[in-house]
Amino acid sequence: MRLRHNYSSPHDQPRINQAMSAFCYANSDAPACFRAVQPLIRHKLVSDPNQIFGLSLQAAADDLQRLIGSIAFSNCSESLRDALDQIRRPLAAIEADPFVQTRTDEQRAEMMKRIAAAEEDVDTCLDDLGKIGAAAELVKVKVYLNGAGDFLIDYARAVRRLLILEAYNDDRWRTIIMNDYVFLGVFQWVFVIGLFCALFRIKPRPKF
Repeated sequence: MRLRHNYSSPHDQPRINQAMSAFCYANSDAPACFRAVQPLIRHKLVSDPNQIFGLSLQAAADDLQRLIGSIAFSNCSESLRDALDQIRRPLAAIEADPFVQTRTDEQRAEMMKRIAAAEEDVDTCLDDLGKIGAAAELVKVKVYLNGAGDFLIDYARAVRRLLILEAYNDDRWRTIIMNDYVFLGVFQWVFVIGLFCALFRIKPRPKF
């Protein structure tokens, strides 16, 4: 009995969520961002990086709330409470309007200030904990906050990335883009050959 090989095209392969790709594209540590965000969007219909911004802040708040009551974090519970208080305001804001791009520069700056302050509080706790196993859970909180902060700073770049990904994954636009690449490639070769002939004054051989 022969075994049949199942060959699949790139279209058959599972695609990375485009919103997640756009969100993490603006992140200073994209691999860590992907690892942290993937569980957040699993089994959820997520199509906009703004959704991931909100999910990241909510995940950070949920984890902080849980860790505050943990014995392992008793030495720095005050720092964790401060961090949680800082991100409650941005969370309330995105519940009213989840789109970062609709906010004024002042509103985004205020949100960024609070997220940065929460990161500092988390760092304080990490310094107090030292290198113990419990610190790993808090590092994940910092990744959530870092991702949210980076998106807030560079949201326009993330949104542009999403538009590019959506266009590329559309079969019609992919065909147009590939045709453009072929045209540009042919044009470049013609240009190079023409330049070569001009430099060396190569003339076509006369026909006899």
